[in-house]
Amino acid sequence: MGNAPPSWHSLPAVAPPLVWGGDVALARKTTHVMIEHIENPKALTTLFGEGFDIVEVDLHEVIVHRDGPSLKLRFDIPQVPRNRPARWPAGANTTQIVLHASPIERLQIVGFATVCSGVMHTLIDQGIQVLEFHASSSSVKCSFSQLRVESIAGYINA
Repeated sequence: MGNAPPSWHSLPAVAPPLVWGGDVALARKTTHVMIEHIENPKALTTLFGEGFDIVEVDLHEVIVHRDGPSLKLRFDIPQVPRNRPARWPAGANTTQIVLHASPIERLQIVGFATVCSGVMHTLIDQGIQVLEFHASSSSVKCSFSQLRVESIAGYINA
């Protein structure tokens, strides 16, 4: 047997861990405003206004890429902008965002399911930026240096 991967226990949590299943109230009380960690926040504030933040998400996809290395998360949020961009389809009722974190150093993915609705937040742990997603079926946690909005799209969710 080879060496075990590094444990997240080596990075003590600044905030109490979230309860599996996505405790939104706890996420809002114990973590940083996620949008403050995004390098291009105007991509979101232009559509949703100042004070907007990402908390509740429905995670569709996790992509780990060796270039960087980097991590991409594609997810829906419950908010839809009042003034939808012209390129969005008429009647768009769902907003989908792709976040790109790079370079990542530590990554932990536990479980995945056909429905991954939960909470996403960022925190700073001993000077290290950390992105976390928690749902009843899965969790994703990674340390990163840069976090960017790669894309925002609207679609009709039937």
